Amino acid sequence: MQKEKKCKVRLLALCLAAMLAFSACTSSAGETPAGEVSTSGAASEETAAGEAETAAEGQEVSIKDGTYIGEAEGYHGTITVNAVVEGGAITDIEIEHTETTGIGGVGLEVAKERVLEAQTVNIDNVSGATISTAGFKAALRDILEQAEADPAIFEAETPAPTEKAAQELTVDVVVAGSGVAGEAAALQALEEGAEVLLLEKCSIIGGTTNASGGAIMATMSPLNEEAGDESVEIADWWYERGEEKVNYDQLLFVTQQSGENVKWLMDMGWEAVLGTGGDSVKEWSHRPDDGTGNRLANGGYTVVQTMNSKFTELGGVTMTDTPVTELIINEDGEVTGVIAESKDTVYTITARGGVVLATGGFDNSEEMLHEYAPYGEGTRPAGANAGDTGDAITLALSAGAQIVGPGYTMPSWNSIDGVSNYGADVASLRSAGRAIELNGNMERFVDETVTAEKEKAAMAAEEGHVFYVLIDGNQDPEMLEALDAAVEGGVVFKGESLADIAEQLGTNAENLEATVAHWNEMAENGVDEDFGNPNIQPLQEGTYYMCRIFEGNTGTYGGPQINLDSEVLRPDGTSIPGLYAAGECANGEFYYRDYICGGSSLSMGLAFGRTAGRNAAARAAE
Repeated sequence: MQKEKKCKVRLLALCLAAMLAFSACTSSAGETPAGEVSTSGAASEETAAGEAETAAEGQEVSIKDGTYIGEAEGYHGTITVNAVVEGGAITDIEIEHTETTGIGGVGLEVAKERVLEAQTVNIDNVSGATISTAGFKAALRDILEQAEADPAIFEAETPAPTEKAAQELTVDVVVAGSGVAGEAAALQALEEGAEVLLLEKCSIIGGTTNASGGAIMATMSPLNEEAGDESVEIADWWYERGEEKVNYDQLLFVTQQSGENVKWLMDMGWEAVLGTGGDSVKEWSHRPDDGTGNRLANGGYTVVQTMNSKFTELGGVTMTDTPVTELIINEDGEVTGVIAESKDTVYTITARGGVVLATGGFDNSEEMLHEYAPYGEGTRPAGANAGDTGDAITLALSAGAQIVGPGYTMPSWNSIDGVSNYGADVASLRSAGRAIELNGNMERFVDETVTAEKEKAAMAAEEGHVFYVLIDGNQDPEMLEALDAAVEGGVVFKGESLADIAEQLGTNAENLEATVAHWNEMAENGVDEDFGNPNIQPLQEGTYYMCRIFEGNTGTYGGPQINLDSEVLRPDGTSIPGLYAAGECANGEFYYRDYICGGSSLSMGLAFGRTAGRNAAARAAE
């Protein structure tokens, strides 16, 4: 009993310190998402502020009082900053923006507080929202110039602590990572009665889930239970999409829990609308409601916020900017805790029930991409989180885990590079049968009219990662004007012959000429014998335009192997006591080449995350 009281006092103190450090975080462009109790090195924030204040004393601060407005581009548009300068200091900042609420919006609030505290624009970028942060800082620099601020002061570097403090904590469960799987694990463990500490590497919670659409594929939810249990049908469909090279038991495990997991979220206040997704005609896709009964674009953050809000309400503690750097492993090979580091503190944390790894993928590690996803090297990151550097793999290997994965990355839905910026709607020509889609060998590989789902699956089966769309010059004047502007902008190639185009690309002219000749022959006969394009039309000789498509990735496949209890496995198939994993970091047997469909990843994260939290909590209670 005395041990339990001591633990609770420690955790309460940590929670209060975290809340105090971020108590000023309120959003000027909308509500700050739940979970903003999060902080890093809370215990020494007041010390840092005091040092900055002391350093400023005795210096003649050169900045003119007034109210100023600065603007710069963020990730989703213009960021407008209104700053008040009074008494030689920046006293207030308001921000207007159109950044994603759960990503850039949170990042801007964190950046604002850092500037107000440090009185310098030279703050660390907010990990997870670097582009938004950069726009905010650019707008502030404009303001500082207007206010004739002394750059030696207001662009000075914030001093790093010379020595980190050390702190010991004891809890029941530690969860590393705050995406859908980590939040689900932390909340489930808390609901089971465990004391839980949620650690996030980045400055904002949510991970890659924040950048997702927020879709959850499910059957037997409150929205579609009248259709009956279709868990086997979904699992079979996913298995086929995985080319039968995935773990069917895991697929079925996820689909059988999917409806209950959606209900769990809805009981917390999450609102969803039902629809189709992933080329399925069945209404399995649950997407966030925008408040009007329609789908909310880029609504993944709502899933995270819903769980973290409940987690915080029930007494859970979230610490951001605090990555797990090491697992604590005893002589019996049991994982008993973690070492985690914030900006100014090294935490040694004992976890009585175990540790849940939910740290996302390894998109941002060239070394790991080469090692575990060689077929994905060369793809463009599209939505990957800044913290996705393969931490789960590194940590799990230290405990003797088996790492599994198909060697591919998660393909993204792809768009024709840059042309829309010039008003050229090439995609409509492709769907109308007036454009040829080609691989790097200048050969067709797909029906040009298929959905984005089928197109990305076809791309994933090809060797290269750069694809092309060829159209002729027989276009209306507006389209030609837009295409020529895109040529000037360097995103489209123009030639007076196919050989000219091929030379500019440095590719095979003979293959290109043969492909176009064969296309035109089939078009004259009205039948695409190769891929079944129902709208095929011949291309006219003369001027040609070639556009590019760069294959993207929105995540990775691979990580520590787990069983249906979310336990991390060794190469011999035995489980590592006290170590669990869930989400993208443990999806190595859930996918092959294609991304099954939007909503499968969040459904998987919920199922295995809740399982990990439940089992870790039960282990702590033993």
